[in-house]
Amino acid sequence: MKLACGNPVPVKILRHFSLVHRLKRLYMSSKIAPLMRWHAEGCQKDGRLRHLGDAYAWRHFDNKYTKFASGPPNVRLCLSSNRFNPYGNMSTQYSIWPVILMTYNLPPWLCVTQPYLFLSLLIPGPKCLGNDINVFLETLIDELMELWELSVDTYDASKDETFDL
Repeated sequence: MKLACGNPVPVKILRHFSLVHRLKRLYMSSKIAPLMRWHAEGCQKDGRLRHLGDAYAWRHFDNKYTKFASGPPNVRLCLSSNRFNPYGNMSTQYSIWPVILMTYNLPPWLCVTQPYLFLSLLIPGPKCLGNDINVFLETLIDELMELWELSVDTYDASKDETFDL
């Protein structure tokens, strides 16, 4: 595709917003840090499904990865993405794919509120992504793998201590 002046237009541009610093910031707040451990410390364990922490899949993950589950501050994330047309005209081929992460450590009434939804990737471009979204998710996956394998020193303001995120 060419502009009127003859310059090529990139097919896709990836905008990546680092996740690690935003997660660390949650623990730096003495008000939010205890809420990030709510799934382990504040959730009622009575067999009712009130939070994703009560679900079978969560318990199965905890049993499979006991080292991860042993640290209540370890972050559980949900990834969500959907295409939309920023111009409101569906006949236009241009679309944007935002990739949003939600923190499931928080209580259910905060999990999906705006301050705790993190825009991680923004993929604008003239065509639909289709099956090629995995190419654009690589930067996010690399960042998550860094957290999983290497961990990051993080300060917990509510406990006045550092831990491996």
